[in-house]
Amino acid sequence: MGLALAQQGRFSEAIDAWYTTIELNPHDVVAYEYLATLLQHQGRLEEAITIQTQLVDKLPSNWAVHVNLAELYRLTESYSEAISEVELAIELAPNNEEVEAFLYNILGNALDDSGQFNRAEDAYLHSLSLESNDAPCHFDYGLALQRAGQLEEAAEQYRLALEADPEYFPARERLDSVEMFMRNQQVFEK
Repeated sequence: MGLALAQQGRFSEAIDAWYTTIELNPHDVVAYEYLATLLQHQGRLEEAITIQTQLVDKLPSNWAVHVNLAELYRLTESYSEAISEVELAIELAPNNEEVEAFLYNILGNALDDSGQFNRAEDAYLHSLSLESNDAPCHFDYGLALQRAGQLEEAAEQYRLALEADPEYFPARERLDSVEMFMRNQQVFEK
């Protein structure tokens, strides 16, 4: 019922329905996931964290629920908690290079958000050593480099993202912006 209500745009009723589902069946882990996601989309992040934490308690060895909790912590700027959750997800994840690359990219984002650029760079580079054609990771690494003022390196990461996926619009937009800024900077320096 909660899913049908959400699909109709009746979000408040959908949230109530998911809460009722959980109350009637506290073992329905799917209901927790839908509720946390819907709360997140409605901007009710603290509530989403509470529900996602309950889900983590129910599925402590599931790396994906830790990643979802980490993303919620990032959105609330609780970076140390986000980093801890991603690091735990890395420990729990299967021995799979694609999953590991994904997790190290997320770790890089959390570390960069927390101001730990050097550690973030290590995480991005580890991710890219596993999946060198990962457009989102090249893009995220480019953002971190751009924030660190390393514009040439950022532009190169955006180019690599576009090589991996020519339709990756955010990379095109950022590359154009960085290149324009660098051109303007050269004009002012002359």
